[in-house]
Amino acid sequence: MMSAQPSRAERVLDLLRGHLGPANAITASDIGDRLFGEKGLDRQVRLIIEELVKGGHGEILATTGGTAFPGASPGYFWAENWQQVQSYYDVLVSRLEELRKRMDAVWAARQRFRDVPPAQAALDLGITPPAIAKHRWGFDPIGKARR
Repeated sequence: MMSAQPSRAERVLDLLRGHLGPANAITASDIGDRLFGEKGLDRQVRLIIEELVKGGHGEILATTGGTAFPGASPGYFWAENWQQVQSYYDVLVSRLEELRKRMDAVWAARQRFRDVPPAQAALDLGITPPAIAKHRWGFDPIGKARR
């Protein structure tokens, strides 16, 4: 009887369990190369890790450009302790807060566009509408780019 081969997700999970702490972080590129013998699988590995985390493996953390784990190399690792999980959680909360600020700014712009005629909104944002550009420069830069 043949045993089933572990899935890609199971293989990634097993590898990450061996990379304890931020000092042992491993990049998505290295994971793809080591486990699957292929370069350029970064995106696929990141998606696998995302699914593993969403599926209940919140111990899989990432170094975040020195924010939560100063001095650590970029990559993913298995948490060693509660403090590491808390540090990473704090980084995610901070990202969420920054994203919320961006969303609020985009929402405000959406409201401005809804309340103002498009040509005026473009001028307010410092964008020169094609009709005005044609008058100023003698050609429509947007129309020219479309050709």
